[in-house]
Amino acid sequence: MDIQVDEILEIRSKINSSLSNLNDSKSDEPVPKISLNDILIKAASLTCLKVPECNSSWHGDFIRQ
Repeated sequence: MDIQVDEILEIRSKINSSLSNLNDSKSDEPVPKISLNDILIKAASLTCLKVPECNSSWHGDFIRQ
């Protein structure tokens, strides 16, 4: 299976660039960075809220939603 993630990676790059611009240069704290995994987890959680059927599992003789 092939997945095109070029646009997601471009958005991630823009977000990380914006985060580094917000960082105060005098601060010793590391700049937070958004990973592809962060974006995928957010997308999955929003999908589960929008389509609860996606968040279901088979339990023997019934489907738990």
